Order: sequence, then structure tokens, then C-alpha cells
Amino acid sequence: MATLDDYSSDTSTTGVLQAGGQTSARFDQSGDTDWFRVTLAANSYYTFQLELAPQAGSSIYSSLSLRSPQGSYLSSQSSSSSGANTVATFKTGTAGDYFISAGTSYYSGTQSYAYTLKASAGTADAVGDTAQTAAPIVLGVQTGGVFEGPSDTDVYKIALEKGVSYQIKQTFTGISGNYSSIGVTNAAGQSMQGGSSMNGIFTFTAGASGDYYISTRGGGNEAQGYNLLAAAAADDYKAVAAGAGALQVGGSVKGKLEVGGDRDWYAVTLNANTVYWFTAKTDPASSGAGYSSSSTQLKLFDSAEQVMASISGYNSQAVLQFVPTKTGTYYFEVGDSYGYTGNYLASAGIGVRDDHGDTKAAATAIAVGSTASGKLELPTDSDMFKVAVKAGATYVFELVAKSTGNNIDMNLSGQDANGYSSNLVTYSKTGVAEYRVYTAATTGDFYLTVSNGYSGGTPGYTLQVSTPAADDFAASAATAGALATGEKVAGTLDYVGDVDWIKVKLAAGNKYAFVLEGAASGQGTLDVSNVGMSLLNSQGGGYYNLQGFSGLKGRGYSFTCETGGDYYLAVTPGSYYGAVTGTYAVSAYNLSGDKALPGLVSFAPGSGSTGASLTGNITLTFNELVRGGEGYIRLVNAVGDVVESFYLSSSENRIQVNGNVVTINPTANLQPGTKYTLEVPAGSLLDYAGNKFLASSVYSFTTVETVAQGGSGNDLLSGIGTNVRLSGGDGIDTVIYGSTWSNYDVGISAGEASVRYRYGGSSGTGDSLTGVERLQFSDRSIALDVNGHGGQAYRLYQAAFNRAPDKEGLGFWMAQMDNGSSLNAVANAFLGSTEFQQRYGNLSNEEFVNSMFENVLHRAGKPAGIAFWVGQLDNGATRADVLMGFSESAENSAEILQIIGNGFEYTPYG
Repeated sequence: MATLDDYSSDTSTTGVLQAGGQTSARFDQSGDTDWFRVTLAANSYYTFQLELAPQAGSSIYSSLSLRSPQGSYLSSQSSSSSGANTVATFKTGTAGDYFISAGTSYYSGTQSYAYTLKASAGTADAVGDTAQTAAPIVLGVQTGGVFEGPSDTDVYKIALEKGVSYQIKQTFTGISGNYSSIGVTNAAGQSMQGGSSMNGIFTFTAGASGDYYISTRGGGNEAQGYNLLAAAAADDYKAVAAGAGALQVGGSVKGKLEVGGDRDWYAVTLNANTVYWFTAKTDPASSGAGYSSSSTQLKLFDSAEQVMASISGYNSQAVLQFVPTKTGTYYFEVGDSYGYTGNYLASAGIGVRDDHGDTKAAATAIAVGSTASGKLELPTDSDMFKVAVKAGATYVFELVAKSTGNNIDMNLSGQDANGYSSNLVTYSKTGVAEYRVYTAATTGDFYLTVSNGYSGGTPGYTLQVSTPAADDFAASAATAGALATGEKVAGTLDYVGDVDWIKVKLAAGNKYAFVLEGAASGQGTLDVSNVGMSLLNSQGGGYYNLQGFSGLKGRGYSFTCETGGDYYLAVTPGSYYGAVTGTYAVSAYNLSGDKALPGLVSFAPGSGSTGASLTGNITLTFNELVRGGEGYIRLVNAVGDVVESFYLSSSENRIQVNGNVVTINPTANLQPGTKYTLEVPAGSLLDYAGNKFLASSVYSFTTVETVAQGGSGNDLLSGIGTNVRLSGGDGIDTVIYGSTWSNYDVGISAGEASVRYRYGGSSGTGDSLTGVERLQFSDRSIALDVNGHGGQAYRLYQAAFNRAPDKEGLGFWMAQMDNGSSLNAVANAFLGSTEFQQRYGNLSNEEFVNSMFENVLHRAGKPAGIAFWVGQLDNGATRADVLMGFSESAENSAEILQIIGNGFEYTPYG
């Protein structure tokens, strides 16, 4: 059965509502809408109210909308809550018949709802909202007005004078809390720029004489009265020649931006072809009213009032530069785009001519292999240079600032003749503000721009343009680098930003692995953590997706080839890192058809073996190349406690993979005569194809036993720290203590060591040790042989590098000497180290000797001493001999003894 509807929801409705009257109707069902024809006057506001009859047991939301004579939607208003009356005020355009639509969006239940619809008599909009219907007002005379309805806009016309600052002020009558917005346009409909509107006041400076239009828009829902007053604002100088101030070159004038939008002009006489600088800095004599802004606008006009130059920004930094082509009177303007006000000093002075232009036409040519100097004369200055480049060639650009303070952030950008900056890559280099590497795509001029990123300071700089001095592998198809599968090639990133291409021949359908290794893998000096590899096609383009795999000290990648042919591996340093240079190795492997699981060939110390070293490495050798997988390898003791866990990652130094050999170096001090088990979970090691190591995964060994007293070899003894006498005899002997180092007191006197346990009750004088070179506690190792290999290594470290030795390096060189290396051989190794070369460089014999006195003995050498050692070098002694002589000198030994006299910590090696 159809539901009855009292009024339809279209223009055929029989519903009628009179302005100033009311009518009753019903919502017959949820979602019902009723239309009512209503005749309304032009340009008037009408308020309609929908009142719902009270009814329990249901919720309802109503709405009202105004529709055109044709039924088109114009505006609407909905109730804010269930059962609430809906009130809507609409404004008409032309006079005629309109439709009011009363509706429900939702209510529960099936009952109908009665309602009453009321209409106001209407209120005409007294002031029009367009320039054509604007009401005239007079400057300095207050005018009253009314916002007759919501968001009513009233427009007023007023005649204003060019260059004068004006203030429009609006106040409200009656109800408080209302607000409005004010705007001003000129006769062409353009909004006044630089105006400021706050607290009902709008201020601006007229750009030309003539009619202006003030628009004010109400923000309330009810009628609101207001007063409007337009008047000239207080102003020291007008923005027109007739009211301008006077400014002398080399002088300053106090000025003030009194109101938002104020613009002040100053007449100044300038000579042709002279550089002038203009500023408007804060007046230092101002007390709390100084002008400070980031939106300062400085302009210079000629006598015809045409803009010749302009700049915006912080008034503390903004300098307007201008070079007139003819002598005459000009006008300097001070303004603010955001309406900030305050006292300032307008200044004009002779500037410094720009050393380099800032356009391509004015760019300074700089030859490859040369260095140009320059200065940013102003904080906002930029200098442009052009370099003649050849397609395919690589260039290095280095920008160095001559000072680094005063908020300096030098910037170097580049572009070719067409404005493209591709192939210009940023890197970081110590001592260089900006470092760029560019590989030219085309032959022609490349343009470099020097600027200051923070627009602060005016630093001098040098710009160097060069080509790499050496490059083993070019970053192009012309590279000399080539790699066959199953082989390894060594390369060098020769300079910061160097990219090496290595050619590889791949077959369709095959899967390959590529491994990049450097210092961490013992395959060079390069830190590959900041280096990556990518794969390019035979044309050097079309980067292919290499799948990275982990578990190596280097970087591993896999790739399945779809189309056979020549490809290029690109070894690329990461940009924004430090000086990424050094040697590396790249290997390639064919993984196709590899389904075999990796197998263990040997385990050292042997599984089930006894007498294992307390400090030795654990080594697993496989029948193929392996890498880390998922899960931890664990070393547990006889009672099942985890002594240490190992996980293969690029940052983990305790476990290393070198090809098919996995080496584990426990940092925990192992205990003598103790059984240990290495647990290798399935999948913790993989081959390069991803096959898991699944063979027998538990390997055990027992460490060497201690002896009661030492003999002729390298012996282990057990100490307790409570009055035991132990003799190590010959060899390098070690006493083991079961607790941490902090629980013992260690001392050396007259060639005998004492170790006393602090918490053992009546512990007496502690253990007395003779002929013992080393101590091992549960958390660290201590060397006692201050006059033996340990002390010699320590003193040599200190002498060579003028620093305390690192524990790992010290342990390594002690082990070398324990195993037969001479002190002279170690000194030779130190001389060849990078650290030694960086510290001493290429010195003459006399300079080297002077450095030894300063760095080893920390004093200047006496003439006789210097002459002696220089004579030794001149007569055939090596620098290793001299280093060793200073290291083992009585003076240095006595000084170092104060540091290591009671032993020193080291990390055992091997």
C-alpha cells in the first residue's frame, strides 16, 4: 500500500508559504521532503524556521534548503541534533518565486511527524556587495552599516591619494563577540598588497590616486550593526616623490613603518655605473620598538617611478644592490609584505662591484686543472662559472670556504646549457665545503653556481676544477675492469666519488652471486659499509634489480639473468659520506643448478679433542663458499650455560667468513680443563645459493689443563689469590683466576708479582708469582712482563703513535713477538702503517728525529742528541732502528713504567 504524501518534492508542489507567514504540514515517512513556493524580494535576507511537534519514542533530523524558480539547489541548513528546530537564513538575488524545501534525513519508526514552517518578512541588504553597487563614503567621516544576514558582504567606494598610508577601522554596535574581515581593492579589482588586517583595523598604502573599494564581511549568523571609518594613518614619509624623505649616499636616515602596509620613500641622487647598496636595518636607538622582520621589501624606483631593483628577506641581512645606467634622482622604498612595523635606519652607500656574474651570459670561464677565487660580496650574492667539458669525461669540483663562522653554509650547484643537473653527484670530503663529481653527458659548457645557503655572511672561497689523477676502472663501457665467474678481481676507489665499472659476461637463465669485500674481510682497505653495487646493461643503462643477501663481512648480491650478454657491475660509494676511498675485491659465482647442501670438511679444535687453547680461535672449514643465515651459533660449557652467542653480520667482529672458512674468536675467557660445545643450528650457515647447512651441528672440545708449577714451555697455572706460591719457569706462562679482575689486587715488586683476592677472609698477602708473564681473569687479561715482550710492545706503540695502545692491536703484536718476531720487525711494521704515515708524512732525517723527541719523550731534543740520531740515519741506520732506540731508551722506559708498572690490560690474539 502506497504511503500518502501531503506535498511533493518538486516544482509541481501545491505547498505555498507567504513571506512573514507560516504553514503546517507533516513528514509522512523517514526521508520525506516537502516543497513550498514562496515569493521573495530581490537582494534581501529571509529567515525560515522549521518547528517539529513534540513526539516521544523516536529521533528525527530535519533540514531546510532554498531552491531557484527552476528548482535548482541554492543553499541549505540542517538541524544539529535530534528533535531540534532548524533555522536558516538565505539571501536572494533577483525578485520572484523560490522554493523552500523542508525535509528529514532520518528518523526511526513508521509514524508521521507534524511540523510548522515559518518565514520572516525579509530584510533588504542596504549596501551592495559589488563595486557596481558600492555605497560611497568620505575620508575621515564615520559611516554606520548593518550586516543583515550571515556572511553579508558590504562594499564601500572611497577616493584616495597615491603614496599615502590609510587606516580602515571597523567597530561593532550591540552584541559583542562578532567579527568581520576587511579587504581593499583598486579600481581594477586588484587587492592591495602589503596590507595588514588585525583587531578590526586594515592598513595599507595607496599605489595610485583614484577610487578604491572597501569590502567588509560579517562572520555571525544574526544581524549586526557596525561603524566604519577610513582615515589617513600617521606617516613620516609617503610612498610618492612629493612626500619622500631625503637620503644621502654614505649616510642614514631614521624612519618608521607606523602601520602595517606602510611604505616609505627616500629620494637619493645616484651616479651612473656606480655600485650602490641600500639597507633598512633596525634602529639601534629604538627601545622595544625597533623594526625586525623576515619579510622586508626593499625597492628602488627611477624618476618615472618604475621599479629598477628589489629584494626581500630579513632586514638584518637584506642589501639592495643597484648599478644605475644614468645619473639622476632615484627613490628608495622601505616596506614589509606582512605588515610588521617599527623604527629603522635607511642607509645608502657605495658598494663593492661583483667579482663574478650570476648569469650564464656573465659566467666566468674556469679551465680544468685550475682554481678560481671569489667572494660573495653580499649574503644573497651568487657567482657563476663555466667549464668546458667533454662527453663521457669525469670532473671533480671542490668548493672551499675561506671562513666558516657567521652562519656560513656554502652551496655549489650546477647545470648544463639546457638547465639539466643530472650526473652531478654530491659527496663529503674533509676540509671541503662542497664536493661534487660530474660525468658529462654531452660536450659543451657546464655552469657552476656558488652561493651561501643560509644567506648569512660574505665569505671568500676557492673553486677547484679537476679530473681524477688516477682511476683504475672507468665508469663507462671503456672500463679496463673485467670479471669471469668463479674468479675475483681487485680494484680501487681512487678518489672521493670514484665509481668503478667491471664487465661481466652472463648467460640467459643462470643465477649469479656477486660479492664485494673490503677491509672487514681482509680483502683491501675500503670500508664497504658505505659502498654498494648495481648492475647495468651493455649500453651502461637500464639498472637491474640485484637482490642483496646478508651474512657476509662484505656485500653480497644475487641476480637471475634473462638475456645473455655483457653487463657491468658498478661499485659506487654512498654520497654524503666521508672520504670513501680504498682497495676492494669483487667476486662472481654461477649458482645455477646448485641444490647441494654445504658440508663441513674440518673443525678446529677437533671435535672431541683435548688440550685446546684458552685464547685460540674456533675454525669451521666447508666444502664450498658459505655465509651467515638465520639464528645464533652458541658456545656452551659442560653444564649447558651459554658462554657466548655469535651472529654473522657486517658489524660483528667475533665471527668472520672468508670464502669457505668460518672463524669464531670468543671474547669470553675460556676456563682450563673445561669441556665446551659449539652449537650450530640448522640454517645458521648457508651457501651462496641459499642452501642450508644441515649436517651434524654439535662439536665439542676440552681446553688445556693447568699445571701445578711451570716448566720450560708456555704453561697454564691456577691461582686462587690466597697465599699460594707459583713459578712459571721458562716460556710465556699464564696464571688463571676464576673471578673478575676487580675482585683482586695486582702488584709487581722486585720482579715478583702478587695477586690478592680481596674478599677471601684471612687471605694473607695473596699469591706470589715468579716467572709468570700473563694473568687471565674471567673478564680480562693482564700482562705482567713489563720488561719483556708485553712491555716492549706497549712502549713501541706509545712511541710510534703518541697514544696508548688499543687492547686488540697490543695483543696482536705481543703474540707476534711471543712467536718469534723481533722488536725491530714490529717497528718496521709500525713505520709502514697508515697511521704512522699520516702522523709523520715525508720528513727529512732531522725532521724525523725532532718528531721522535717531541712525540716519544715529549720534549725538544738537545743539539747533541739530535746530531747523534741524525748521524745514525745518515750512516745507514733505519728509521725502525731509531724508533726502537727511542722506545727502549731509559728515559721513555721510566716514563712508561709509571703507567704499566703493575701490569696492563690487553686482548689475547689467536
